[in-house]
Amino acid sequence: MQQPTGAAALDRDAFLGHYNAIWAPHTWPADAVLTVTWERGTSKPSVHVPITDPEAVWDAIVRHCSGCRALVGIAPRSMNMLKARQDRNIASNAAKTAAASARGEAASPKDLLTTDLKFMAGGKDDVYPLPALFADLDVLGGSHAATDLPTRAEAEALLARFPVGPPTILIWTGGGYHAWWGLKALPTRLEETSALDHLREWLRVEGASMGKTIDLGPVSRQTTTRVAGTLIGKGGDLRAITVVDSASFMGLAA
Repeated sequence: MQQPTGAAALDRDAFLGHYNAIWAPHTWPADAVLTVTWERGTSKPSVHVPITDPEAVWDAIVRHCSGCRALVGIAPRSMNMLKARQDRNIASNAAKTAAASARGEAASPKDLLTTDLKFMAGGKDDVYPLPALFADLDVLGGSHAATDLPTRAEAEALLARFPVGPPTILIWTGGGYHAWWGLKALPTRLEETSALDHLREWLRVEGASMGKTIDLGPVSRQTTTRVAGTLIGKGGDLRAITVVDSASFMGLAA
């Protein structure tokens, strides 16, 4: 059977399964929002949706991402902090505009800060704790030019060795794996930094022992990435992201 493409490939149940595994187990402040970003050309606008309303998050994905790839912030943003940043940017722009006017000049657009929340995905101080650890494992072939990436089987073997067990959510993107390990409790900033450092070091050591390149990308509270139920691909070839039963290839299936 031919797989659906485009809007027909969006999968609400897959997204809700992802949401329930990663964000739903935690109690979030009242202003916590999930940031949905969509890719259209070089523009990456966003919308901020209350984290306690997964159906509204899904509606935003359907409304904005039926014909493009979607990115969702792993950690929720603080809407109060985003609005405070917006207010600071407005005040800064007003001061710069007034100073330029006093010189008989117009303020340069490149010197002005973004004031549209649609293009404000949040700085490091605008974000709540990570509810999950995340790793992006590219594999040999596909659209990757690198020749020293692990094979798909080697990536699966690496995941099977991960010290805290199989991923809570495992996504096959077509060119690699996105692995999410849901945390039982939200970490402090110190705990989060330590966990991320340990994850990067473990991946570095494992990659070196395999003689393979492993992405040690800077996952942080600001990271946005693909989620289950959304689309992957390029141009008109947009297909559903595949959720994998990680226990099946780790020999853990019942």
